[in-house]
Amino acid sequence: MIKLYNFVLKKISHITIAGIIYSSFLIPTISNGQSTGYNWNSVAIGGGGFVSAIITSKTEKNLMYARTDVGGAYRWNATTSRWIPLTDWASENETGYLGVESIAIDPQAPNKLYMLVGIDYFNSGKTAILRSDDYGNNFTVTDVTSQFKAHGNGMGRQTGEKLQVDPNNGTILYCGTRRNGLFKSTNSGASWARVSSLNVTSTPNDNGISFVYVDPSSGTKGNASQTIYVGISRFESPNIFVSKDGGATFNALAGAPTAAFMPQRVSVASDGTMFINFANGAGPHPEYNASGVIINGTVDNGAIWKFNTKSS
Repeated sequence: MIKLYNFVLKKISHITIAGIIYSSFLIPTISNGQSTGYNWNSVAIGGGGFVSAIITSKTEKNLMYARTDVGGAYRWNATTSRWIPLTDWASENETGYLGVESIAIDPQAPNKLYMLVGIDYFNSGKTAILRSDDYGNNFTVTDVTSQFKAHGNGMGRQTGEKLQVDPNNGTILYCGTRRNGLFKSTNSGASWARVSSLNVTSTPNDNGISFVYVDPSSGTKGNASQTIYVGISRFESPNIFVSKDGGATFNALAGAPTAAFMPQRVSVASDGTMFINFANGAGPHPEYNASGVIINGTVDNGAIWKFNTKSS
C-alpha cells in the first residue's frame, strides 16, 4: 500500500507541474489592471508535496489532518470530501512553515491542534510550534528557533509523530527534535524546556528522535501521564527509551531490534499492545555525505515489533 500511494502521489505531482508549465505557454501576458474575464480559485490539494503522514483524532469522528514536506498541512472535510489547506497564510518570510514535521491533536479537546513546522534551508531554518483552538482555522505562533530547528523536508520526515499532547493533561506537550533531544511544555506549547534526562540529542542521519508516545493508562485525567516512550532514529545502539516517572529518568527498552533496524512509527492498540515498525534506514531516500556519496542505501527492509505495555 505504501508503494502504491507513493507512486500515485508522484504521478499527481508530475501532472500538476506539467499543467502549470503547459498553462504558462497558453495564457498570454497581461498588464496590471487589465480584465481577463477569468475567475481564479484555489484547487484541491493536488500535488501539495510529499504527504508525510495522516494524523487522525482518537476522540472525534472524521477528524484527520495531512502533513506534507513542503506543501503545508490540510484538514479533511468529510462533508465536502475535500482537504482544506491550513497554512496558506504563511508569508515569504515564513516559507519554511510549509514544511510540517509533526502534528498533534489534544485527545480531550480535539479542537486543539499543534504543529511543528520549519525547513532547514528556508528563512535561516526558522522553526515554530503552531497552536490552534479552532481546528487550524487560526494559529498562534511560538518561535522556537533558538532552542531547536525542524526540517519538514529532511531525512525521516515520514517517521513520527515527534510532537505529542499528554492525553491526560492537555497543557503538557512533548516534542522530539532532530539535533537537540526531547523538549517539554507545561503551558500548552507557549514555552519549552529541554528534558535533560534523555541523554540523546542527535543521530548520524540527522533525524534524531523519530517518535514520542505518551501512555494514557499511566495517568489520571488532569494529571501528568507517567510513561513516555521515545524512538531514536538509529541502529547498532539502543533506539527505544522509556520513562516511568513522567520524564524524570529514561532507560533503554530491552529487546528492541537494534542490529540493522531503526524505529519509524508507533501505534498502540486498545489492549495496550504497542506496534513499532522498523526499517533499515531513515528514508525516504538514500543518505549522502557532504561529497554526495551514498552512506546508507535504499530503505528496502523492515520489521514490525510488538510489545505489551501492560506487562512491562
